[in-house]
Amino acid sequence: MIGCVDGAALTDANGEFDATSDGQILAPVGLVAVVGSGDYFPAINWIATPADGVSLYGPATTRRDIWVVPSALLTTWSGMLEGDPEFVEVLPLGVEDGVVGMVRRLADGAPIAGATVVPLEEEYDVVIRYLNEAGDGFDGTATGTSGMFVFVDSALNEEFDIEIDGEAQNVLSRSGTAVGAVFTLIFNVP
Repeated sequence: MIGCVDGAALTDANGEFDATSDGQILAPVGLVAVVGSGDYFPAINWIATPADGVSLYGPATTRRDIWVVPSALLTTWSGMLEGDPEFVEVLPLGVEDGVVGMVRRLADGAPIAGATVVPLEEEYDVVIRYLNEAGDGFDGTATGTSGMFVFVDSALNEEFDIEIDGEAQNVLSRSGTAVGAVFTLIFNVP
């Protein structure tokens, strides 16, 4: 194992890691990466979930993207959301709560406009906002050409999908929460 500290596998100079548990993992545990330094706010990225939903992990990771968020951007977006009563108690983004995400095409990474993030369980109180077309505010309609969205009040491991023109895309992803870090959620639509 490379640089294991308190159950965390640290990467080497090439960004690679190899981790082995002390015994069989019997619970569905998700693996996350926490990245950030300098001008980037700490960001949490899912890198693997059990292949069978219970305990089996395949080789490598199921996620290839590690995202960071510029601190200045989070500050700007938090300012844009100050007038939204659903966000006022959790601002600035990332300090107490916050997910930042993007909907994009899998083939080329281009952002997708007109997508909505849909929680799969109705019992949660997630509040979702989309960066508007001008990039100067947020609304509750759908993604603009940037494909960007933010949300708060999601449950740990809450599952989401994307809808485009009212049709589910079946690109499921799970959110997380953290204090002092923003969680990233990227949807790659085929």
